[in-house]
Amino acid sequence: AHPRLYYYAGVLHYEIADLVQAEDPEQGRQLGAIALEYLHKRGGDVHPDQLPEEHQNAAVLQQTSAAAFYAAKTHSDLFQNDAGAEKWHKRAIAVEPGFLWPYISLAHLYYRHKRYQEAFRLLLHARRQKYEVR
Repeated sequence: AHPRLYYYAGVLHYEIADLVQAEDPEQGRQLGAIALEYLHKRGGDVHPDQLPEEHQNAAVLQQTSAAAFYAAKTHSDLFQNDAGAEKWHKRAIAVEPGFLWPYISLAHLYYRHKRYQEAFRLLLHARRQKYEVR
């Protein structure tokens, strides 16, 4: 399957799981697990420098970081797995440092866990990045 399919299928499953979670938690978890499967395939565990050259263009990196961001949201929102969320937010930041949302979500996660210095350092680092509006 084309890598973009993994991204779109993962995001779609996340959004549906998020909608049904309140009424049917079990179905929400099942859909969330499917979302993670797709998003992990698209978000990958490969550092951007290790991607094949044809995959190092901006569009591919944006989609890869977005997939990692949604994987983090799935871990956090649907499974209350903050360790998984932290890992995938860091992955999104590593892939595309100019994507603002992972910084905000990760800082919020740190703040919830009273990890104030880490949140502060992360936001200082984020402030030095150049962002593209998309």
